[in-house]
Amino acid sequence: MAEMAKFKLETDSFQSVGKNLSRPECIIAESDGTLWISDDRAAVTCIRPDGSQELIGSMGGAPNGLAMAADGTIYVANIRHGAFYSLAQDGRHQVLLDTLDGKPVGSANFVYIDDRARLWLTVSTVTTPRSDALHNKIADGYIILIDEKGPHRVAERLLFANEVRIDRQGRYLYAAETTAGRVSRYPLGPDGSLGEPELFGPESIFPGALIDGITFDADDNLWVTEITRHALYAITP
Repeated sequence: MAEMAKFKLETDSFQSVGKNLSRPECIIAESDGTLWISDDRAAVTCIRPDGSQELIGSMGGAPNGLAMAADGTIYVANIRHGAFYSLAQDGRHQVLLDTLDGKPVGSANFVYIDDRARLWLTVSTVTTPRSDALHNKIADGYIILIDEKGPHRVAERLLFANEVRIDRQGRYLYAAETTAGRVSRYPLGPDGSLGEPELFGPESIFPGALIDGITFDADDNLWVTEITRHALYAITP
């Protein structure tokens, strides 16, 4: 496994991709270089390998987290609509989930597809307006699993639940808690059940941190985006 201390990013390692995007919250990258980016002018912007761009869909609201299924269907968490959608690549969309247990789901934040094609959905908060949960650290975020049993809640009491990932060993589900500035992880059972959460990394990236996206690299380092400093951090295995 690579030593994190030997890894370094240089300014000239970065380049701009895309232009004139509106609220580009999440990105899906295909193996041929095609990018699908959430965009509140439509549903997503597609950027082709040749650099051409196309707005896809007419969802409106605030498309947030994205995930792509094997058949090319894009799943969209629309945080302003409080709903999860399926989106065809020709722009047609339909509601996947907007209520749970007879109540509105809340602020739909992110969608993740695991290697068993199960859908993991995060809801940041059920507080209205959701900005109150950002400013007051209200722990009412939760995680939904959609599997053969249908949609059901598998974790709750998160501080503004954001992106989630499963490690490549399939042992844990990792969750970004935005207003806590931390990553929590849950032991993952074969049936999708989650054990008691534990802290992964520091209690907070730094005092007052607001974290958002998380993803693993090839060496199992967990990369974290932080909003207030516009920064990237990495938590080693």
